[in-house]
Amino acid sequence: MLRCVFNTTHLIKAQEFQSHLLSCESRPDFDRFVIADALPAELSAADQIDIIQCKEDWDAEPVVESYKPESHITNKLIMRRLTGGSASVRREFRESERKRFQNITEVNQDESM
Repeated sequence: MLRCVFNTTHLIKAQEFQSHLLSCESRPDFDRFVIADALPAELSAADQIDIIQCKEDWDAEPVVESYKPESHITNKLIMRRLTGGSASVRREFRESERKRFQNITEVNQDESM
């Protein structure tokens, strides 16, 4: 028993091997793999894709600033945490956060009155 060169799952008797190589159903797959740069056969009219013309131009959209989370949360009661930094830098950050929270709550109370 010999293995087919196009599909290793095919086991063929030695006397039938030559005829199998000519008629193996896996041969076209192998040929497409070997000659990968060859152009495909012409597409039929049903296979051709119609290109839809569109007036939308994504490059012409207005320029929008990128999202900056620091500026977004500066005036909101959102807990922030400083990672890294020395103990004195973390202490100063916590103190500035306390002051920021106090200022925001005072402004909110003034607005509610």
